[in-house]
Amino acid sequence: MHDFAFLRPDTVAEAVALKKEFGSDSTFVAGGTNLLYLMKRGVRKPRYLINLKDIGGLDSIEFDEEKGLRIGGLAKISELQRSELVLRYYPVLSSCASRIASPQIRNSATVGGNLSQEVWCWYLAEGFDCWMNDGRHCYAPSGDNRYHHSVAGGYICLAVHPSDLATAFLALDSTVVVAGTEHEKRLRIDELLPGFTKVEGKLKQNILKSDQIITEVHVPPPKSGARSIFRKYAARESFDFSLSSVAILLNTEGDYCDDARVVLGGIATKPYRSTNVESVLRGKRLTREIIENASKAPFEREIPLTMNAYRIQFTKELIRSALLELVLPHDIVGQELA
Repeated sequence: MHDFAFLRPDTVAEAVALKKEFGSDSTFVAGGTNLLYLMKRGVRKPRYLINLKDIGGLDSIEFDEEKGLRIGGLAKISELQRSELVLRYYPVLSSCASRIASPQIRNSATVGGNLSQEVWCWYLAEGFDCWMNDGRHCYAPSGDNRYHHSVAGGYICLAVHPSDLATAFLALDSTVVVAGTEHEKRLRIDELLPGFTKVEGKLKQNILKSDQIITEVHVPPPKSGARSIFRKYAARESFDFSLSSVAILLNTEGDYCDDARVVLGGIATKPYRSTNVESVLRGKRLTREIIENASKAPFEREIPLTMNAYRIQFTKELIRSALLELVLPHDIVGQELA
């Protein structure tokens, strides 16, 4: 680990001012589970770490029946997992938080950090001159692309976005509040994470400028009849990144699906909303036939690499099993799912 100075602002404004003062030699840090790993590998070498965890008021989790759920950007993932409010009103989010990494990491990692983390591609971590290391090459198409790379195409870099929370938040139609030198902004999850894009001259997995911080996440209040579920495949089931994941939100009336949001994680360079699956479910009676048809149609098109096509079948089976699990306990289709 190289030498660095650790700065401790008390407010968001102070943190942003320090970032402006020290510029590209500095970076924000909260839980540090992603950044410190890259620093130990020698991939990232900031001279100043601007600590966010002393800033008050950014770690709360609050619920209002009219406004919905407010989550501070510094709320720990373990707190999200344990929250009775989250478990009661947003089970997809509670389930998602419980499957992120290990208990030790969940006790350190923050909600804002999970959304804004860098990719976990091993070519980045090993210091290859790839696009994310200011190079001009992606090694995934001709290299080992079994685990951390897209099966649905991408732009320049093919590393998948690693945030499980982003998958659940997008299914819940959430927004984030971003603070920085400019005025405060509110962004949808798909606006925050559009896939790889150039920001301030560098390729990034989100649109945050270097002086911007995620201060809050807002989740709309749940609708009557809403059902949700999060399921995930990983190489090591106890703690690992998604080989494929799915977050599903269904708004139902009786045994009919009024609306659906189906978001896939671990398979693309951004949280992948499967409008194909949604269109199969929307307005339909949730029968076995409909569920089987929905599970066969997750992608607009599939662009697997040389070693990761197996994850396409993983994804289809994950959608199928998640839908069956979501429907069966409510016994809304009777013998058709027997």
